[in-house]
Amino acid sequence: MATKKPRYPTSIPFHYMGFDWEIKFLDSYREDTYGVTSTDSKYIHIYYGKREDQDIMETLLHELSHAMMLDLADSIFHFEKVETDEKEENLIRLTSPRIFSIIRDNPKLVDFIVKRIKELDK
Repeated sequence: MATKKPRYPTSIPFHYMGFDWEIKFLDSYREDTYGVTSTDSKYIHIYYGKREDQDIMETLLHELSHAMMLDLADSIFHFEKVETDEKEENLIRLTSPRIFSIIRDNPKLVDFIVKRIKELDK
């Protein structure tokens, strides 16, 4: 009996700001969230069960945005921890769908950017 191939890879490691991170794609459904980022443990979990692919890709960008904020939110929002988390979440909710839209609607632009970035390593 053939096993069903998962829609997403189990894990994707990546590096950011000198840290080793890991994205885990979990074939499960959580009603309360699409994804979770731990800047302390350096992981991102994406829950893709029952979700559309474009929602998952936008969620991935959303969670990567949390990783990008790493320690920036504290500096931006004056170390107000309770409010910082809410402000960071609101900021990312505003920006990640727009980033997704630019990437999705402009494949030639994305190809150009990726090509140029790869050339930086040469």
